[in-house]
Amino acid sequence: EENELVQYKCKSKRSGGKYVCKESGDRVVKGVRPDGYFLKEGLKKIEDEQWKDAVEDFTSEIELTNDQDAYYPRAFANFMTKDYLEAIKDSSSSLKLNKENLKAYNIRSFSKYEIDDHKGAVNDLNKLIKLLDQLTDQEIEEFDVKEIEELDMKEINQLYDKFYFRRALSNSELGNQKAAIKDFDKALERDPLNGQAYFQRGLENYWSDRDLACRDMLKGLSLGAEDRSELLINNSTQEDSFLEELFEKENTLMSSCKGVSQVKTDN
Repeated sequence: EENELVQYKCKSKRSGGKYVCKESGDRVVKGVRPDGYFLKEGLKKIEDEQWKDAVEDFTSEIELTNDQDAYYPRAFANFMTKDYLEAIKDSSSSLKLNKENLKAYNIRSFSKYEIDDHKGAVNDLNKLIKLLDQLTDQEIEEFDVKEIEELDMKEINQLYDKFYFRRALSNSELGNQKAAIKDFDKALERDPLNGQAYFQRGLENYWSDRDLACRDMLKGLSLGAEDRSELLINNSTQEDSFLEELFEKENTLMSSCKGVSQVKTDN
């Protein structure tokens, strides 16, 4: 019953070929769920992608046993249900216990990015990348790479390709152009086929070096990047800015690039 193992017993009598209680019985609590029971159940539900049920199990574990190890997996499950504020709260609780918890920094940076707290996301990624850089080759081999990849939304990459890419995106949102370009450069060093990194780097350079920007954007598209320039324009249409030249109907950054290198565009 709930979290208790209960035994009911009574003196019996035979009636109609069956045994029934002769009088009211006793209810005896034999024990409670063992510590860690709900933590294990929650981890099983994460494997089955039952995110909300997993959150309930981790909450039960925390309430019953105050098991601090349940905070991080609950943060991950909350993130997967898009409850980013709770994911940030649980990640922070986990980091109070272990300031070098790479996975907690990772999920908290993801969550902060989703709620447009780009400064917070950059700060977390700075700490995460610094910790990763301090690991020896042997420690990296021993580290649970599979878990890191899963936290990077199951994309298969080197250990921290995506960390640089995500920090670049947040730096871009903050208007830190030089820092964003530097991070896109690092992301491309580690994954030369990251088309989106080429495209985003092109967006950063668009107003300072049109030829360089167009080369990057076209290369990115050839590697399967999503053309996000229209989103950039739409987000800026209410502002008085240097994007005004692009507000003509059916005009995009890529249409402007056609004039730079029509042959490359066609190819």
